[in-house]
Amino acid sequence: MSKSDRGLRRLAPPVWRYGLSILSVAISTAATTPLESFGVRTSLFFPAILLSTWFGGTGPGLLAVLLSILSINFFFTEPFFAFEFSARDIPTTIAFLFSALVISSWSTARKRSETRLRESESELRKARNQLEAKVEERTAKLLRSNEELQKEIAERKSAEEKLRHSEAFLTEGQRISHTGSWSWNVSNGKVTWSEEHFRIFGFDPETTEPSFQLFLETLHPEDRSFIERSLDQAIKEKRGFNIEFRIALTDGSIKHVQGVGRAVLGESGNVDGYVGTTVDITERKRGETLFTGEKDLLEMIATGVPLSEILNVVCLIIEEYRPRTLASILLLRSDGLHLESIAGPSLPKGWRREMEKLPIGPCAGSCGTAAYRGSAVIVSDIATDPLWDVPEHRAAALSHGLRASWSNPILSSKGKVLGTFCIYERETRSPNPRDLELIEKATYLARVAIERDRAEADLRTSEQKYRDLIDASPDAICVLDADSKCVLVNPAGVELAGRPEEELVGSSITDTYVPEELHLFRDRIDKLKAEGSFRFERKFLRKNGEVIPVEISLSALRGQHYQAIIRDISQRKRREALLAGENRVLEMVAKGDSLSDILDNLCLLVEEQSSGVLASILLMDPWWKSNLPVSWPRSC
Repeated sequence: MSKSDRGLRRLAPPVWRYGLSILSVAISTAATTPLESFGVRTSLFFPAILLSTWFGGTGPGLLAVLLSILSINFFFTEPFFAFEFSARDIPTTIAFLFSALVISSWSTARKRSETRLRESESELRKARNQLEAKVEERTAKLLRSNEELQKEIAERKSAEEKLRHSEAFLTEGQRISHTGSWSWNVSNGKVTWSEEHFRIFGFDPETTEPSFQLFLETLHPEDRSFIERSLDQAIKEKRGFNIEFRIALTDGSIKHVQGVGRAVLGESGNVDGYVGTTVDITERKRGETLFTGEKDLLEMIATGVPLSEILNVVCLIIEEYRPRTLASILLLRSDGLHLESIAGPSLPKGWRREMEKLPIGPCAGSCGTAAYRGSAVIVSDIATDPLWDVPEHRAAALSHGLRASWSNPILSSKGKVLGTFCIYERETRSPNPRDLELIEKATYLARVAIERDRAEADLRTSEQKYRDLIDASPDAICVLDADSKCVLVNPAGVELAGRPEEELVGSSITDTYVPEELHLFRDRIDKLKAEGSFRFERKFLRKNGEVIPVEISLSALRGQHYQAIIRDISQRKRREALLAGENRVLEMVAKGDSLSDILDNLCLLVEEQSSGVLASILLMDPWWKSNLPVSWPRSC
């Protein structure tokens, strides 16, 4: 922008203000001219002066006054259209001037007042805006402070809620995991326990004051000295500890617990106290005992321990896992009506005899009903349950202190009832899911033991029948294992081999092969594996070196064993050779061979049929005087 443009912009407001004065006076002059005849000469100039002063200010207002005087003098005072002032015009001019100046002054003052008022209002508005802005700012700060305070209060409430939730969560977690927390001040003996720790030790937190002495008194008598030594050693060595021990509760029950403590050292470096946890590991210990018992039980089953001993061990395992219970196993007798008490080491003998008297039926106590139904029978109260309506049976059970009984039938793999497993309680109660699971496990173990025992008995019977059968066979029968060694041989096989049974068992079948046929053995075994059974002939080598022809029928058995039925076919081979020799002699006769050749073949035939024999044929001469040799054996 040039300097001249800036100058014009600065001059524009005054030009317009003074131009307004000139314009307003000109308009007033024009308006007065037609009204002069009515006596209007000066009154219309006052609005022009007022307007010029109001909008233009003092300068334009004075200019409007001056121009109005000149216009009145020139246009409306005689002589018209000439600037002349006479004495008679002075009062009128002075009055007009005075009025015009008063109006101008008043307009200026009023304008200034309004300007000041506007400025004051502007300043007031500005001050108010500033005040409102400060109030808003202060209000915003207060709102922010209030929000921060509310947020802090909410966070504190949330933290307190989280703390309460955390404490409740910790308490619930301790309850579920059976883990109690504790602290112990070694110097003054002060002890604090968590709620779960009280529960583990069997005390009421509302009425019991924990102490180290109370802890020692709760320990199992056999573990007390060991715990005291362990704690003294830990304090002396300034270290923590991890100990498993038992506690004896006031109700007589025993719990296994694990105590873990972390040492808290003071400024002197010595142990000031301990903080730690106590975990109820009773169920774990019982589970370990149950697992060990199952393992031992399966070993007993595998090694052929008598069934009654195995089933008594089953009962003892269950009673150890579930203290204060009595376990019993009954087997169904061959008559299918009565049960035999085969295991129940902790049951009174009188009750065991009583159980054997009552036949199974729909209302025959727990075991008799379970065997009759083939399903579990749960009796929570023997004294009132209708399944125990037989008076003497119920009375006998109650007299022995039995109040509840839970019986499960032992079913074979084919669904046949083998017997029952039963748990008796000294108090009226129903089983929980863990009890039912334990009953199922015991029933399964009993079933395995019973079926294994009966399978072994059946196997022994089967083996004896098989032994009797092969012993009666005129053919040699030999059972061989996967290594082709003899594991069983009948008397005919002993006779055929010419060796005692003790020597044959464990020897290889290849010992009976002649050297020239030994290469055929492996091919025959492969063929047996492929086909399952086949028949062939071979030469059999006896212990004395004699070789005899045999026919062997090989067949595969279970368990990588196979059976060889060996038949001596020496007589059959002789008959076949005799028949072939006879046919050969007849063919020679038919062909007209010489008598000497025919008789020579006849001698050979006799020698082949009789081992160790020499044959010859002598003919008489025609004159019956001497014997003439016609045929001699080739061995001569």
